[in-house]
Parts: sequence; structure tokens; C-alpha cells
Amino acid sequence: MSKPLIIGLTGVKTSGKSTAFNIVQETFKNHPFTEIQLAKKLKDVCSKIFYIPRDHMDNQEFKEKEFENGPKEMHISDIDMALYDFGLKHNFEQHILPHIGKEIVTPRHAAQYLGSEVIRDVCPLIHAINAKNEFKKSGSKFGIVTDIRFWDEYNFFLQQDDIDFVLVNINNPGAESRLTDTHASERSAVDIGKQGIQIHNDGKDMLQFRENVTTVIGNVLKAENRY
Repeated sequence: MSKPLIIGLTGVKTSGKSTAFNIVQETFKNHPFTEIQLAKKLKDVCSKIFYIPRDHMDNQEFKEKEFENGPKEMHISDIDMALYDFGLKHNFEQHILPHIGKEIVTPRHAAQYLGSEVIRDVCPLIHAINAKNEFKKSGSKFGIVTDIRFWDEYNFFLQQDDIDFVLVNINNPGAESRLTDTHASERSAVDIGKQGIQIHNDGKDMLQFRENVTTVIGNVLKAENRY
């Protein structure tokens, strides 16, 4: 029996990862792909503790927009609740104290800071581990991780013995040239992408992008003997 196949998508923000996943779902109906979001639980937690509408964590129109009433300040209870929701044991002086009073300005900033500086500082692979466990519970044979951003998360999936893993990069030169976000997750996404199979997206010709996605994913399925 073949192992489940997981395709990891990487690329900078606005490169077209979510669009690529939607194209795969529409095109390969005989291979129902489950979306694996490493940041899904993180976004749920951010929405809860910062009182951010959940759709603002995903919607491009809102996630880069500054909060109407100004920055949200991180309190002890916020950080403690986040770590508790992830089931992480922590040390107050090391994992909570440095973040008290930190100002959060946008939904994306909330996810970046809480996810990287707080949660990953306690357990770097927590997002990958949770996401893989949820995928395995689903019983699906095909999955797409739509947000590979860190080297350790990429290596985590690459080294799993119970899945087959293929990395695919959404190569969008326009999105990369517009990138002003210096967060570690965006910087590493560029370098990780060089390791993967390339799907070109010029950000203008959607029909061509659809064809590129269909061709590459089709070739992956053939190479993995899934047709």
C-alpha cells in the first residue's frame, strides 16, 4: 500500500500558494487533496486572544491592515493562554516575560510574532507536528501544505517515514520584488523555494498560471505513481 502523498507549497506572501491549492482542488478531483495549514491553529488562537475576526487572519484585504483602534498590547494572560492552548510547558522568565507589552499592529503581525517569537521559541516544530497529526487523522491519501516557511518544518516533512513528500515553489518574481517584510518566515521561504520544483506565476496571466500548476502537479502524481 502506498504512503500518503504530501506536497509542500512554499513561496513568499502573495506569490499564489492559496490560488495554486484551489486550482489543484478544481483540477484533480480524482485525487482529493486535503489542505494542511501549519498556521491554522495559530490563527485560531490569535483570533481568540486578540479578538480579531477569524476571517481577517486569512483574508488578504484585512490581514495586512492595521487595527482600527490602534495596536493591541500583549499581556501575561494572552501569552499564557496561547501556550496553554498549544499544550506547551513553559518558563515565565524565558517564554512570557520578554513579550509582555509587545504591540501587535495587524492580523499578520499577530500570527508572525505569536507563532515565531513565542510558540516556536518553546517548541520549533509544534505547528508541523500538529498539522501532520490532523492530516493523519483525516485518513486522506493526498495533502498539500500551503505554508512551508521554515527550514526545520521543511526538513520535518522531508524526513517522515510514513509519508511521501515533494516540495513545490510558487516562483513569483513580482511578489518577491515587492517583498518588504523582513520577518524570518519570509526570508527563509525564498531560500527554501530553491530546493523545490518550480511553478512560475507572473501575477498577470491566470490562465497560464493554471496551466503551469496543472502540468507540474500532474507530473508529480505521475512520478509518484499516483495516476
